[in-house]
Amino acid sequence: MKIESKSVGFFEHRFFKTGAQALLSVFILLMSNLVMAQASGGLGKATAAANEWKTWAYSFLGVVVFLYLMYHVVMALMDKETWNDVLMALGKVAAAGGVLLAGGWAWSIWGS
Repeated sequence: MKIESKSVGFFEHRFFKTGAQALLSVFILLMSNLVMAQASGGLGKATAAANEWKTWAYSFLGVVVFLYLMYHVVMALMDKETWNDVLMALGKVAAAGGVLLAGGWAWSIWGS
């Protein structure tokens, strides 16, 4: 009885084929966005839309943060929480806002 080895070359291996297909798919998706941006009026419209969305998101988050802080203040006024909990909530909100500002600052330095 003869045992045959089933050796597969590197380019014929299924993991290589799957990786190559995934890379090609990502490349096509990235290129299609650039082509669509050029066809629909350039990147100016996309930048304006992104800035509009960012303004809306920051406004929404501002309202959510205000409600979150007011909830803690009301709970402290009703003696359900301590004022230290209100300060902790304020610190969490400040830290989250600081992360957003730090991200914008880093993007302005190293971003495109």
